[in-house]
Amino acid sequence: RGDLYEKNCNHVCRDEIVLVDELVFHEKNSVNCSYKDEDDCVQNFQYYEDASGKSFLYLVKGPECPKGPDVLVVVLSVAGAILLLGLGALLVWKLLITIHDHREFAKFEEEKARAKWEAANNPLYKGATK
Repeated sequence: RGDLYEKNCNHVCRDEIVLVDELVFHEKNSVNCSYKDEDDCVQNFQYYEDASGKSFLYLVKGPECPKGPDVLVVVLSVAGAILLLGLGALLVWKLLITIHDHREFAKFEEEKARAKWEAANNPLYKGATK
């Protein structure tokens, strides 16, 4: 890749560069290599030099670049987590309120049962007159 390759390195260099889809074993003295570029892409190649001194470079056509995180999955995961936490908080709050209400109602019923109401007339009430 780059300027040198675009100017047809086979004419400028003594190496022969062959683009391949994947690396295969060519010769017993061949060396498999890889390097990572500035974009964190890994470029794989195989280097071989024959008896006459001519070098062959078998270069994989496309570098292996790491894929970034899927934005939709991240957004939906965060939204789902917030929704579940909110729903959980509401359920806990409702449970606490229900327990509190049951205690208050039981206390009210107990006080109502202990009350001694007189069946006497209300001294403040005056009946209607004609």
